[in-house]
Order: sequence, then structure tokens, then C-alpha cells
Amino acid sequence: MSEKDFVNKMVQLMDTEEEIDMDTNLLNLPEWDSLSLVGFLAMCRANDRYVEPRNVKAAQTVRDLYVMFTGVK
Repeated sequence: MSEKDFVNKMVQLMDTEEEIDMDTNLLNLPEWDSLSLVGFLAMCRANDRYVEPRNVKAAQTVRDLYVMFTGVK
């Protein structure tokens, strides 16, 4: 999945109108909450990826989530 596609999925997942990119700090997004975290975990599972919830909780940027989702650094 491209970075652009991932960002678009994250915008949908968080149901946000904020402009986000790969370097957006998740802590600056009010929409990044426990429901978004669970949604991200579900998105990973739907794509046969298992991600530790504690790692998702520790993520600081959208790029951190992308790396977890794709395995690409």
C-alpha cells in the first residue's frame, strides 16, 4: 500500500477533516483515540497483519503506524 493510500485510510478511520501526512503527530489529533486505535488494529487484522496493541499505543506519528501496517521502513 502506498503512503498516500495509507494516509487516506487513516483519514477515513479517524473520520477527520484534518490535513494529515506521514509526519503528523498522532498526539496532536483529537480524533486519534481508543476507538481509532481499535480500528487500526482491526484494519491490520483484515490485512493479515498482527500488531501488538502496546506498540500502536506507543506510536507517535502516522509513519509509525504505516511501518507497523506494512513492515516497510
